Amino acid sequence: RWLVGQSVWLAPYRVESAAGAHRSCGRRYSIRNKLLDLPTALKRFAPLKPMNTIETERLVLRRFAPQDAAGLFAYLQAPIASCFLSLTLADLNDAARAVAERGADDKSIAVCLRSTGQLIGDLFAEPEGDTFSVGWNFNPQYAGRGYAHEAASALFADLFTRRAARRLYAYVE
Repeated sequence: RWLVGQSVWLAPYRVESAAGAHRSCGRRYSIRNKLLDLPTALKRFAPLKPMNTIETERLVLRRFAPQDAAGLFAYLQAPIASCFLSLTLADLNDAARAVAERGADDKSIAVCLRSTGQLIGDLFAEPEGDTFSVGWNFNPQYAGRGYAHEAASALFADLFTRRAARRLYAYVE
């Protein structure tokens, strides 16, 4: 894809200048006024790796699955935070559709209790190059137990290591 205002175009396993001339592996490329060698440039801007299951002491972070519909409905039938009001679910059929949409990519992450598999919340990590917009929404029934902190910490570690994030940002409401 084209990087706005940048001097190179990065595609999987190939780097070209904006003019289209192929560059050899030994050269350096200017990206956001930083010089990067080809392997670093490819690692930083390569397509995202697929979501792996992440396990913590008490939680499992994974893609959404059909069995998560009831758990999602439990906290999105009447969202507490106003920023999630647009996600309100009317019934279990809406929840099943929402779960299918969320499970289609790696942006939405189901947070489940490791002991029971029960969905207790979700995280999101929206990629923007090497930056991610992150956030979370948890069932208020599980508040005050440190689950959001544990899940977010595990996600952040994964973003910085496996997915080569350079920075994260979030909006707070």
